[in-house]
Amino acid sequence: MERLIARGCTHEAVASVAGMQRSEVTAVLGILRLPPEILADYRTVCDRVTRSTLCELACVEDASDMRILWKRLRCSGLTFL
Repeated sequence: MERLIARGCTHEAVASVAGMQRSEVTAVLGILRLPPEILADYRTVCDRVTRSTLCELACVEDASDMRILWKRLRCSGLTFL
């Protein structure tokens, strides 16, 4: 997805190719804003933290706040809106 967007494709076009809704593409691409250590750590706890929670975490503006929330989510397995 990221490569298609970099080549100038719209989120709508990527969604069509991937069989997803545009909003899903936007949310998944938003995950790439997360600090690398969170993305790496997610692989070890993906059975306890949902992808939608990861998308919500990516909406947090400050990377320090992302890290704080990630530590809480990782330990508790809770989700947030």
